Amino acid sequence: MQQFRFFLSALCVALLFSVSSLHAGEITIASGAGYKRPFVQIISHYQEATGNKVTAVYGNMRQVISQSKMSGTVALIIGDQKFFDRSDLEFDVFHPVGQGQLVLAWRQGIGIEKIADIAGDSVGRVGMPDPVKAIYGFAANEYLENSGLMPEVSERLIRLGTVPQVSAYLLSGDIDAGFINATDALGLQENIGGFLVAEEALYTPIAINAGVLKGFGDNGDVAGFVEFLQSLDAQELLKRYGL
Repeated sequence: MQQFRFFLSALCVALLFSVSSLHAGEITIASGAGYKRPFVQIISHYQEATGNKVTAVYGNMRQVISQSKMSGTVALIIGDQKFFDRSDLEFDVFHPVGQGQLVLAWRQGIGIEKIADIAGDSVGRVGMPDPVKAIYGFAANEYLENSGLMPEVSERLIRLGTVPQVSAYLLSGDIDAGFINATDALGLQENIGGFLVAEEALYTPIAINAGVLKGFGDNGDVAGFVEFLQSLDAQELLKRYGL
């Protein structure tokens, strides 16, 4: 009987060890949807290089922050510092990722020489991400107000949830032009008519950071991912996507 109890104890320890091993090296990160393109590649490279697993969720920043609060499992968020500052999430540390750029992109089949052209008759509906929930919606709203274009285009504005949704509407031809980020525009450049970078003085600078949530600052797997994010390969990929 004593040997049987010993066997059960040893089996339980082995099972616990096996379960914990399955979760070793696994982290969950969240990102603004406009940065999905580079981070899908970065995560893939990281997993190949380390054997560790990263689960990523994407959405507008309001969704990302809400999910992070509710789940308690998100270790790191990629997004605009302004949204971090306005949230009631607690962070251990922030790491710079890059500077976001607002651009106006347009569908194939039309030509735009300057952003002010969206006020003319040659451009129909203009898309933008939700200014309350998304980084680039907020920036686009500021740009339109500060440039004086808002009164000219307000009736043609289509407010969508995220940058990728605006891009999808461009590709389908449901809008003629849309405000997105340089990251998505560069990824789509062979399938759109073109894009122009918005004047940075007309909207608040977009500082894209990686915020490590409170309680994960000492997590070795999170530190390893951040270190990989700061590597030359990852930095080159981020620059390639306009960050």
